[in-house]
Amino acid sequence: MKDDIPSSVFNVSIIILIVLNITAIIAASFNDFAAAYAVPLHQFEIFSVVVFSIEYLLWVWTSPYKYPE
Repeated sequence: MKDDIPSSVFNVSIIILIVLNITAIIAASFNDFAAAYAVPLHQFEIFSVVVFSIEYLLWVWTSPYKYPE
């Protein structure tokens, strides 16, 4: 099945967010960086959790339509 443009954009956005999260985790492992950017890193973490939570809730909500019994 061929993906439509909005689905592709969403998938790429989630992949980018995952890569940015990995980068933030690695950057936060350096004490000097973590101390200097504690607030932006925390804000990004909250943003990421909210986005991933919404994505998961939407996945659960729509899964009966995508995978009917």
